[in-house]
Amino acid sequence: MPVRLLFILSLLMLPARSQTRPGIILITIEGFGWGDFSAAGNTRVPTPALDKLLQESAVMRDFHVSPLDAPSRAALLTGMEPLRAGVWGSHSGRNRLPGGVLTIAGHFRTAGYTTGLFGTWALGDNHPSRPQDHGYTQILTHPGSTPGNAADFYSNDGTDDLWLLNGETTPRTGSSLNVCFGAALTFIEKNSQQPFFCHISPSLPTGMPAEEVKPFRNRPEIVDSMRAAWITRLDAAVGELLDHLDRLSIAANTLFILTSTSGVHAADPAGEKAGFNAGRRGRRGSPYDGGHCVPLLLRWPGGGIIPGNSLVASFHADLLPAVADLTGCPLPPGFKSDGQSFAPWLRDPKMPPPAERILVVDAQEIPVPIPWRHNCVMAGPWRLINGLELYDLRTDPGQRKNIADIHKETADRLRSAGEAWWKRMSSPLPAPVRCSVGGPQDPVLLTPQDWMARGTQALSQEAIISGTAANGLWLLEIVSEGAYDVLLRRWPFTVDRPIQDSFFVPDHARIRLGTIDESSKVPPGVTGVTFRVKLKPGPVALQTWFTAGEKSCGAYFVELRQAVEVRAAKPAPRQTPPN
Repeated sequence: MPVRLLFILSLLMLPARSQTRPGIILITIEGFGWGDFSAAGNTRVPTPALDKLLQESAVMRDFHVSPLDAPSRAALLTGMEPLRAGVWGSHSGRNRLPGGVLTIAGHFRTAGYTTGLFGTWALGDNHPSRPQDHGYTQILTHPGSTPGNAADFYSNDGTDDLWLLNGETTPRTGSSLNVCFGAALTFIEKNSQQPFFCHISPSLPTGMPAEEVKPFRNRPEIVDSMRAAWITRLDAAVGELLDHLDRLSIAANTLFILTSTSGVHAADPAGEKAGFNAGRRGRRGSPYDGGHCVPLLLRWPGGGIIPGNSLVASFHADLLPAVADLTGCPLPPGFKSDGQSFAPWLRDPKMPPPAERILVVDAQEIPVPIPWRHNCVMAGPWRLINGLELYDLRTDPGQRKNIADIHKETADRLRSAGEAWWKRMSSPLPAPVRCSVGGPQDPVLLTPQDWMARGTQALSQEAIISGTAANGLWLLEIVSEGAYDVLLRRWPFTVDRPIQDSFFVPDHARIRLGTIDESSKVPPGVTGVTFRVKLKPGPVALQTWFTAGEKSCGAYFVELRQAVEVRAAKPAPRQTPPN
């Protein structure tokens, strides 16, 4: 049956719930590209459910995100370009979402929606950057960004892991992907008769059972058997979710959105095992289209969205305005978005195309961004890369032939647009987001993920376990005046091992916190060293050291807790024994 006829029939069969605001499901997948659909020519890993969703959805074919995941998340959620949101990296404190910014979850929560996040957050673990600070009410996630990062639980391997359920540690059975979708199914069923916003955010391919990976091993055409098994399970999970909406009779009135937060991740660090990328050049982190041109699918049978391909140029900051437009939940007066709603072209694909729009994406991943770093300026089919290389996708979709010298006028025009964009985004660049101490969150746990660091960093569990010599600053905002205990540890708080274990043997610990600079001996066998300090409200920087002679390393993990004075218990009053 033709897709358009299915759409018309779905309107005729629209249930009573269609008179209410729609449910919203947003799936953001790390490193999912056009080449992951078998409908795009990838015969290596069949994806029947995703292919079916492709046919039933309005498909944005010219949709772009940042080449890095955390900046894309920030833009997709806030409607702001990453540089203006202050999120242009995945660590060094530049992945933290500022407090007070409007997010899609916060917007729909204000509109009366129940909101949930299931999977990766990656935009900050401490106030004011946590998901609960940005509109989410039901949260199942894990610390840090991707599995294996320095902040995550060290027993986690992607299967039967520890998670954070609304901030409390909880074990969950199954692979990470199954946990995310399973929790989302429960959330949707519980809230199926009221407006809900469900954000499903599976992390990198990890923890797949051996029996699911086995069919893809020892096949020369499969460059990453774990990822192939993960895509297969993702396809099944999406199909199960869509079937669940049918069983609940809410599919017609649910806006279903699926997109990616970056281009496909390379299968190996050198990027040699590229895998299938549907003819696009580049992977995650690249300014070429393979690094940032990703699928965006929107399905809403009862909401007036017409299935089919749309060639309207759009990017991550457009999602919030478009969803607000589609659902009839206007954004607050005075809200400034860097995006534009593409909703009119989803409702009426015959609308004349919009005027040429120049879009810019870049990948910084450094403490202070610089112009033209992994940068792409786009106008229609034209791509200007790093201000130097020009490609025309009409004749060169793989971006192999640089024609900047042949089309100098176009290159100059896009270069001027890129320079104007940089001036607009960087004047001024937002200050780093500071972790609140002595406020809504107590204690506050700090990890190297938030270090403002240069040079060697300790961002992975492997780096922590091996005792990599590294250091950096934590930027803090003291909210309440008073005494605080500052506990320095070499191992995370869930690992009960002494400082000296798999480390050099430090004899002193030191902190510098604002004007405070104190040292203390490190007794043998201790797991941590505590300093009691008095702090006043305001911004401060914290740096720590473990030292032994000329050897030095920062404390990887720090807990700041409002101090509670221990007082002697009052003697129990004398009582007359009963007769």
